[in-house]
Amino acid sequence: TSKYVRLGEMYEANGKYEDAYKCFLEGAMGENDPKAMQKIAYMYLDDKYLSIDFEKAFRYLTLAYKTGLTVYDVINLRIDFPEIRKDEKGITRYKKFLNDIYDEEIGELNIWMAEEHISGVFGTDIEKFIDYCEKAGKAGTQLGYDLLGELYFKGVHVKRDYEKAYKYFTKSDTDKTDTKLFYLGEMYRRGLYVKKDKEKA
Repeated sequence: TSKYVRLGEMYEANGKYEDAYKCFLEGAMGENDPKAMQKIAYMYLDDKYLSIDFEKAFRYLTLAYKTGLTVYDVINLRIDFPEIRKDEKGITRYKKFLNDIYDEEIGELNIWMAEEHISGVFGTDIEKFIDYCEKAGKAGTQLGYDLLGELYFKGVHVKRDYEKAYKYFTKSDTDKTDTKLFYLGEMYRRGLYVKKDKEKA
């Protein structure tokens, strides 16, 4: 992180948004600092100093991501700026941003895309939800398989299928997540697809 970002954050914390913006702009343009670009993007997503401008915000954010930000730096975007979902322009640019940064080798990005395809900005598309979850699991993110196991266990949006649920929950022997252990415990306790086994439950 450049000195301009650190200085800008100090100004921002004290409500000196014009000075903060100037620092972030210097860091972004002068030093090609992705964190500074992200800061400018976020200033365009609230109205403390700059007017909300989804086009400029996501242009800076896309550049920041391609310059060095990771998915972990931007994944809270949908939580931190809920107003994006209340505006058609915001939704359109948000969807384009997701498509621009998408990489199927990154498990967390697949989870993000999956969640946006089940009652998210892309509506409800179960086939795509399943596809992204599968890709997440293959990329090493157990949550992808957990979400699919839960989907078939509960039978929401798909026909309930305990065999498929069991298959996804047991895809990996190394990742023992709370979700996976809970549902497998239920299956062994109640004898769903597997034989009842109190010890395993």
